[in-house]
Amino acid sequence: MWKEFISSIGFGNVVVDTKVKKKQYDVGDTVSGIVEIKGGIVEQEIKAVVLTLFVQYEQDKEDSDFSYHQKELKEIVLTDVDHIQSNEKITIPFSIDIPMDHLKTKPGVETILRTKLLVEHGVDPTDEDTLIIV
Repeated sequence: MWKEFISSIGFGNVVVDTKVKKKQYDVGDTVSGIVEIKGGIVEQEIKAVVLTLFVQYEQDKEDSDFSYHQKELKEIVLTDVDHIQSNEKITIPFSIDIPMDHLKTKPGVETILRTKLLVEHGVDPTDEDTLIIV
């Protein structure tokens, strides 16, 4: 029971690491790679793996106190895994298309691929990878 409590607040929790085949892409390319999931100190239920491709850009807006904003471009949900055992390793392949109208990387504009595990009764682990769009 103690391990379940510790895991539910994020210690010894499941870990996610997304690995893309390359860091630089052209507009219209497909980003592919693998999502690696490593089990924590207890077995945990995983509702889904959500990959979100978004652009983060710098822009001053009158209606916002923040200079950096995010625009979601695409999201895919992987349901290939529903639980993970303690210390188990799972690898899931993925691919996500970069839209043809996507902004190219430049100062103040970056593209990020965020991976989030939706974990039952626990902290949702995330991973972010910055991509270069040319």
